[in-house]
Amino acid sequence: MSGDDKNMSIRSLIREGYCCSQIILILALRLRAEENEAMVRAASGLCLGMHSGLTCGTLTAAAQVLALFDPENAAKRMIPQLMEWYEETYGGRYDSAACLDITGGSMRPDRCLDILDGAWNEVTRLLTEFGFEAGADA
Repeated sequence: MSGDDKNMSIRSLIREGYCCSQIILILALRLRAEENEAMVRAASGLCLGMHSGLTCGTLTAAAQVLALFDPENAAKRMIPQLMEWYEETYGGRYDSAACLDITGGSMRPDRCLDILDGAWNEVTRLLTEFGFEAGADA
C-alpha cells in the first residue's frame, strides 16, 4: 500500500469514529488478513490515553501489535526500539508520550494523523527487521 493510500485509510478510519489505538490494531489485523471485532472493541480501552490522558493510544496499541506478531522479541527488543523511535521523533516536539500533552484531551487529526502514520511505519519496519512480511495490504 502506498503512503498516500495508507494515509487515506487512516483518515477513513478516523472518520468512521475509530480512535488511534483501534486504527493501529485494524491496520495490523489487515496485515494478517484477519478481522476481529472483539479485539478492536477491546482496543477502545486504550483510546485517549486510557480515557485519562495517559500514554498515547497509538504507542500502547503499537506495542500490542508487536507482541501479537512476536511476543518474545517484542518485549526484549522491538518495544524498546519503538519507544526510542518515539522519543527521537516526537519527544522534543511534545516533551511527553501522554495523550493529554500531545492533544489537549481530544482527537487532534493534525497531530494524531502524523503520529499514527509514523508509528505504523515504525511497526512495519520493526516487523520486517524481525522477519515478518509487513508491507503488503495494511
